[in-house]
Amino acid sequence: MSALITLPLIDLSSLKDPSSRSQTIKIIQTACKQIGFFQVVNHGISESVTKDAIDTATKFFELPEEEKRRLASDDVLSQ
Repeated sequence: MSALITLPLIDLSSLKDPSSRSQTIKIIQTACKQIGFFQVVNHGISESVTKDAIDTATKFFELPEEEKRRLASDDVLSQ
């Protein structure tokens, strides 16, 4: 039986407040070390941009393996 993990939810708007910035950074650091990922809210990215990113990722992962391999690159900065 696998253990359930609660996905940390981090409000990035708290980074603007000097009194909570340090605590938010610690929460991000802990999430990265213990779980490896987290969910953010109030990041300032529009809903249409996030929807487009999710749609594009979904289309990519639906591609046949051979097609995905043709798109692979060791250069993360390449266009």
